[in-house]
Amino acid sequence: MTPTELLLDRASCKSYTSEPLLPDEARLIVQAGQAAPSGMNRQPTAFLAVLDPAIRDRLSRLNAAVLQTKTDPFYGAPAVFAILADPSASTYLYDGSLAAGQMLLQANALGLGSCWIHRAREIFETEEGIAESDYKIKMQEMASKFEALSKYDLSTMQEPVNFIFKEEHAK
Repeated sequence: MTPTELLLDRASCKSYTSEPLLPDEARLIVQAGQAAPSGMNRQPTAFLAVLDPAIRDRLSRLNAAVLQTKTDPFYGAPAVFAILADPSASTYLYDGSLAAGQMLLQANALGLGSCWIHRAREIFETEEGIAESDYKIKMQEMASKFEALSKYDLSTMQEPVNFIFKEEHAK
């Protein structure tokens, strides 16, 4: 697929298989976000990949509560990614959005469906959103510096692995 075809082929997916996403696929998707341009190359983003079904389900429940609904706001996707950005960077919202766009394109390049889902901020700002996370300590450390921008789900995952990425990415 050419770059133009990849860009024009990407669409939001709202129906997913239960096939798990492989950790290597998740890493490629996060690497695409890490490679996104940012204001003055600050790279103020960090990425949370949730591959564990139990944690994914808790995040879904918290997200549904924000919407005041009982339906799954992740449309059944077994994986969720959150983008966290340091609000002290004046371009954090744009930087996080660019990272999200590149991650959506990488998912498409891997043949995976994806959909940008808002409301990560509302989830991670609640006590329950942080306290129920298996990343309680890491999330509390990150929450003091990073603000949740967005989350989106992907169509497949394998072993339950969860990881936070914050790597220096200088070009």
